[in-house]
Amino acid sequence: MDKMSRREYQTERTKISVWTFCPNVDNRMERKIRRFYWYRRDRGLGKQTIAMAAMLLLMVIILAGAIAKSIVPQKDLRNEAEIPANTATGPAISISPVTGAAVLGEETGSEEVPSDNNKALDVDTTGLSPFLGFMSDSAFEDLENQLTVLCQNRGCKSAKKLTYQQTKNRFDVTSFILLSDGSVYQCDYNLKSCAVKLSQTSYTEADIQQMKDQQLRAEQEKLKKQQQEEKKKLQKQKKASKKRSSKKKTKKKSTQKTSKKKKSKK
Repeated sequence: MDKMSRREYQTERTKISVWTFCPNVDNRMERKIRRFYWYRRDRGLGKQTIAMAAMLLLMVIILAGAIAKSIVPQKDLRNEAEIPANTATGPAISISPVTGAAVLGEETGSEEVPSDNNKALDVDTTGLSPFLGFMSDSAFEDLENQLTVLCQNRGCKSAKKLTYQQTKNRFDVTSFILLSDGSVYQCDYNLKSCAVKLSQTSYTEADIQQMKDQQLRAEQEKLKKQQQEEKKKLQKQKKASKKRSSKKKTKKKSTQKTSKKKKSKK
């Protein structure tokens, strides 16, 4: 090492180091860095070492800036996602003249009125319980399901069985069902096969009641005729019994007369 380098070395040693102003840096690291720099400087590589350190520092700064740029947009996107959909940001707000009709339309259109069609109607089927008197459970359940769907489609709230019904061939039973909207449906049920058939009619409740009254009158007339025929039979029987009794009396009288005549002759 020449004199000039030794002098510079001594003066450099006496200078106040920059690391002394950084109390948080470990002293050992500071010594290693200074020794490395002096070692390079003594070999004439001081400027190159400084340039390399500057380049390294620049690269660290660039890398830190890139990392910071990648983090900041993510935070912005996260903040935008947290903003409610109904709130408008600054650029989204615009000033434009609004008429009264538009304001009224927005007020009326913003409110959604729940429609009854979207809700399934609760159909009252308690009036169908008389069918259980002659229907099987499976057939009654099938009928109840059919009427529930039918009432929901027609907007009816209830269905009930009317008291009038017809019986044919000992197995076929025809009944009538009244819906809450006034329509009447015919239910055909077979007692043997448990088959249920539902069909729409043009009858009204008054028509079914009239049919029932006609059936009652016909049954009453039939019963009345039967009673009259029985009375006639009884009367005939009474007359016949009277005739028989009168004949018996006449026979007795005749026998008594003949017996008296025989006694008188003797």
